[in-house]
Order: sequence, then structure tokens, then C-alpha cells
Amino acid sequence: SAGAVIPCFAGSYLANFVTQLLGFKHERYAISSIPDFDARFLFVFLIAAVCLGLIGKLFALGIKYVKLAYSKIFKNYLLAAAVGAAIVSLLIFALGLNDFEGLSTWMQNTAFKGDAKWYDMPAKYLLTVLTLGAGFQGGEVTPLFSIGASLGIILGSFLGISPMLCAALGYAAVFGSATNTLMAPIMLGIEVFGGNNMLAFVVVCSLAYVVNGNRSIYGAQENIEKIISR
Repeated sequence: SAGAVIPCFAGSYLANFVTQLLGFKHERYAISSIPDFDARFLFVFLIAAVCLGLIGKLFALGIKYVKLAYSKIFKNYLLAAAVGAAIVSLLIFALGLNDFEGLSTWMQNTAFKGDAKWYDMPAKYLLTVLTLGAGFQGGEVTPLFSIGASLGIILGSFLGISPMLCAALGYAAVFGSATNTLMAPIMLGIEVFGGNNMLAFVVVCSLAYVVNGNRSIYGAQENIEKIISR
């Protein structure tokens, strides 16, 4: 509704003004425009959108079921968090995944330089899902950007479309799918990567949103939508 959209836009512009006033700069990437949307390219982008949407959905479901498993095994949430931290730490040391600790913002730069490895996305996905599922909340959005960009660059190479553009679409669409949002990832894509590829972001983010099927990393969002739908 307008009552919700107007405050969001006002808050966004105010936050942007304050950020620039403090001397910070937004991250922006230059992505070349896509070719004309003929039948072939539309079909390829639809495949990419389904894949990106499924990863976002699996991210949300992964966290949900890891949390459920811990809640059934451990009655004390602090004990669950301790065990979860131990499991994640063991995986990092055993598999040499030190680079995938924290937000892993380097993954975005690597993806847009075309240097992403095939295991970047699954490694970050696994560690992030296990960490959030164990009860360590916060910091999930930036890893989603990294996961989406790393997956997109691989998808683009496989599907025969611009890997850089596909990485940009993954950056926005996986985030949108996992958070079950539509306008936010579209606007994010346009802001970070420019308006030349607006149609691609609209198509891919919209389909990724549909593929998600109303799953979200935010449990409260799912509960509110269930109440509204009744």
C-alpha cells in the first residue's frame, strides 16, 4: 500500500543522504547491456531465474530445518549455539574454509572479475546456513549477495550468456528469493548495476520470487503473511 511504500522510499533517500554526507560511497559495478530479448535469450534467462530462485528458497529452508533440528535435540538454545559453533569451526579447519568466514565480501569482487570458483557458492551456503541455523542471527544479507554473485557467474558461463550480467542478476535475485521480497531486489539491482539492464532484473527477480513459494529467512514475515492470507 501507499502507506507502506512512501515511508520506505523516504527512509531510503534519507539514509542515502546521510551516507553521502558522512563521506561513504555506495558499491557500484559497471555491467554491459544485454542483447535484445528474443525467444532464445528469454528462455535462457528464465532458466537462470529458476536456478537463482531455488537457491534462495533452499537457503531459507536450510536455516529453518537446521533450527528445527537443534530445537528438537537441545532444549537449551545456548547449548545448541555452542554445538553449532563447534560444528562450523570443525568444518572450517577440516576443509580449509577459512576464507569463507565472516561476510566474505571478497566473493563479490571475485565474481565480478570472473575469477569465482565452482565451490565458492556451496561452501559459503553451507557455513552460513549452519551458522544461522544454530542461532547466530544477523549478517545474512551480505552472504546472500556473495552466494548469488558466485552462482551467477558459473550459471552465465554454463548457459552461454554474459557471466558478469548473470552474476549481477544472481546478486539481486538470490537475495530477493531468500527474503521473499520483489521490489527490493529489483531496485537494488538497478541501483548497484545501473538501469541499462532493468528489464533483465524485473524478469529474473520476479520469477525467482515466484519460484520461492513464500519461503523466507525471516520467520516473522512468513507468520504475518499466513495471518493476512486467512
